[in-house]
Amino acid sequence: MTALGFLFSFAGTASRFGAVCVALAALIAHVCLRVLGQIAPMQVRYAYPVVALFAVVLLAVSARRLYDAGKSRGWALFTLIPSWGLAAGFIIALLPQRRGLIWANNGGRVAGFVLIMFVLVLGVLRVWWVPFGVVSESMKPALLVGDYAIAKASARAARGDIVLMHRGGVGAQEIKRVIGLAGDTVALRGGQVWLNGAALLQLPQGDFVEVMGVQGPLGARPRCENGLVGTGAICRKSRLREVLPNGRSYFVLNIETGGVGDDMAEVTVPEGALFVLGDNRDASMDSRFGLGLGGLGFVRETSVLGVAKRVVLSSDGRFIIAPWTLRFGRFWSALD
Repeated sequence: MTALGFLFSFAGTASRFGAVCVALAALIAHVCLRVLGQIAPMQVRYAYPVVALFAVVLLAVSARRLYDAGKSRGWALFTLIPSWGLAAGFIIALLPQRRGLIWANNGGRVAGFVLIMFVLVLGVLRVWWVPFGVVSESMKPALLVGDYAIAKASARAARGDIVLMHRGGVGAQEIKRVIGLAGDTVALRGGQVWLNGAALLQLPQGDFVEVMGVQGPLGARPRCENGLVGTGAICRKSRLREVLPNGRSYFVLNIETGGVGDDMAEVTVPEGALFVLGDNRDASMDSRFGLGLGGLGFVRETSVLGVAKRVVLSSDGRFIIAPWTLRFGRFWSALD
């Protein structure tokens, strides 16, 4: 990609380092404009085209970074928010300089400066941490519907890690647990995972219990091992602790015996790929199923966006802004 293509094209990719450099350059341009406005308020209008140029560059780079993360490029429009105050200031600067207008002009610059700082902080954090929301029950009990968590973007996936990935489609994100690495053999027999010829230990740990009802922004209802239950009734699933060869363990759930995903012929994970499973085994479309069946098949390592580390916020309702739906006990909780 040529230099002009990198700066203005919405196609292709942009490195994290490049995105941070562009954001810093835009911030410096905004700061210089604000300082110039204090020194020579009448001449500041001539510097606006330069700042506008940086805004376009920031928009293009942000769009590519968002697309790489599996998001729609339309979200990049929010990077222009800090420029709205500056645009208002530019219009005011062209008008006769009355006292009220000068105050509004300075206010617009201050607002633009504050917003650019806010967006820059979010952009820098996005280099190392990827936020995501949980909308399905495939990773219960580690992740519940309505959890909002963060994944470490620079971390390398290992067995037992919960990874955030994208299918390749815009906005299509998945969250699963890594079971097999490149070269591993994986099979399932009667719901038990066999890794490299040995069965993973599964220790019964009682039941996972929740109340039947709509969950999360999609209004989904959980599946229960104790059959179809009505709203407000107790929904149960068998809970087991699964142990990997390296000693790492985590909870998995079982809804039905002899389910469609309980048995799978042995496969070998190809180079540059991962084999992933959902912890809620009977409610997860993962590497046991091919893409044509709605599953994931083998997941390319390059599709991994990050390793999930913590739940930041959690809500058991459709809207996190409703305070009575918040699950405060899950705030900032670490993920196994």
